[in-house]
Amino acid sequence: MEARAVDLAAVVCNLQQSALFLEYQQAFEATIGLPLVLRAAGSFQPPLQGSQRLNPFCALLRQANATCSACLQLQQRIETGATRAARTLECFAGLTETSVPIRVGDHVLGYLQTGQVFLRPPSKRRLKTLAALPPEARDSALAAVLTRGFPNA
Repeated sequence: MEARAVDLAAVVCNLQQSALFLEYQQAFEATIGLPLVLRAAGSFQPPLQGSQRLNPFCALLRQANATCSACLQLQQRIETGATRAARTLECFAGLTETSVPIRVGDHVLGYLQTGQVFLRPPSKRRLKTLAALPPEARDSALAAVLTRGFPNA
């Protein structure tokens, strides 16, 4: 069973480096403006690692251990719930992430992930939960997030 898991991880690694995926990733990110990554099932890594479009607000939040832990827990919850269909969850900061399972038969190889975007303007209460960040960093990172717009607002 462990050899099978290694084989599946190798397949995902090959897909991540394939010209087809890299072209698709570049086109998606350029057209939609959001990050897109392919991640192996069971990988315990920060959300959307490897994308050139990583949200600067999320990158800033990642610097705090408690926040990084919350992001990793969200990844685990998304993966647990996205075994048959796409799943979208909201993080503690109000940003959403979506995962779509990549399946071969009954096996989930990995996930296409995108997100790190507000689907609606953040509330004042939500923003107050982020007040512990240094003001200059928080303001510039939040401005970068807000310029992405609110597709469902």
